[in-house]
Amino acid sequence: MTTPPTRVRYRVVALATALGMITYLDRACIATLAPGIVRELGLSTVQMGYVFTVFQLAYALFEIPTAWWADRRGTRSVLSRIVLWWSCLTAATGAALNYPMLLAIRFLFGMGEAGAWPCVARTFARWIPMRERGRDPAREGTGDAGPRPGLTHAKQKPDRQHHRVVQRGAGCCRQT
Repeated sequence: MTTPPTRVRYRVVALATALGMITYLDRACIATLAPGIVRELGLSTVQMGYVFTVFQLAYALFEIPTAWWADRRGTRSVLSRIVLWWSCLTAATGAALNYPMLLAIRFLFGMGEAGAWPCVARTFARWIPMRERGRDPAREGTGDAGPRPGLTHAKQKPDRQHHRVVQRGAGCCRQT
């Protein structure tokens, strides 16, 4: 006999979605702060490009190994480590004194944040019953959750003009 799923899963999904939003937020923040970083550390635009690239490189290199680690150790402990790691490295980014230090911090930052999405995917797979998956992409925090609720709403409203406006808005969001 299988026990019915509890409502705790909604809190787990909410926390995992918030975690995903924060990972995107910290990536966007470095771009917003780039002009000040360039000015303060005396970097060229090419050097700042390497700062962005080194994060992505580390993220790509360590995403699969971190996912394997989460499969062995459990997503809760690995996600806790990821949150602690990127919290410390967010502070360290602001404390960087020179270009090599900033490169090292951003590489470590990407390395530490790399397993966040595989862990979130595993968490959703464990906590959301199969029959409830895919019903509401915004609730699950999947990749294109921003535009999809608008498109879902547009499908329910037969008004053509409304549909066109929502589709254009979703297209703008996806191009970023």
